Amino acid sequence: MINWKRIASLRYLFFSSGVIHLLSILDHEDIAGEGERKNVCIAFHALVYDDTRDVFAPVTAMLIFPFIFMAIKSRLHSTFHNATTAILILFWLWRFFIRFSYCL
Repeated sequence: MINWKRIASLRYLFFSSGVIHLLSILDHEDIAGEGERKNVCIAFHALVYDDTRDVFAPVTAMLIFPFIFMAIKSRLHSTFHNATTAILILFWLWRFFIRFSYCL
């Protein structure tokens, strides 16, 4: 039997991860590896003039709340809801904070 709630959760997971990915991209991030810009950190320091992560991080964090609500509603006994919530939170942290944390 098909579990439609899990299919809906997976569809929302892919949608929200796509939105998080699109809103966390910096301008001209794709030029890393061209010319003098050998990695993302050098491109980040050379081109950051309009860092929108301070606005889009809280906006996209609101996409995680339905997963947190479902995990709490199932009293943290559902492995599926716990895993999808953890995956989305880790992806959000990676896209907005962790990948540039070592660029000094």
